[in-house]
Amino acid sequence: MVFYDNGRLDIRAWEGGPVPAGVAAVRQNLTLLIDSGQITDAVTHADSGAFGKTLGDTTYVWRSGVGIRADGSIVTVHGNALSVQTLAELLLTTPTLATTPPLSPPLSPSPSPNKV
Repeated sequence: MVFYDNGRLDIRAWEGGPVPAGVAAVRQNLTLLIDSGQITDAVTHADSGAFGKTLGDTTYVWRSGVGIRADGSIVTVHGNALSVQTLAELLLTTPTLATTPPLSPPLSPSPSPNKV
């Protein structure tokens, strides 16, 4: 996630390196689950370690994700007993009405819709 000085949030792969002007903070987890509205190959072909280690190396554990819909609304999904594939599917199909409450100040729409 890339947080900009103007309050905008973007979700994209971070290439690393110096933080450019206008960027307030960056949070990089692992590989994107969804890119351009499609579940990525990394999810489809994930092995048990591709998205981090879990206690007991189990597939179904507590997981969470954040996404931005095409209309700029922010979506969060979290739950127990989720696989990486299930989390990605939930993020992709969660209706806009299930977004998080508005943040203050309001975020402007992201130029990179449907990325998680």
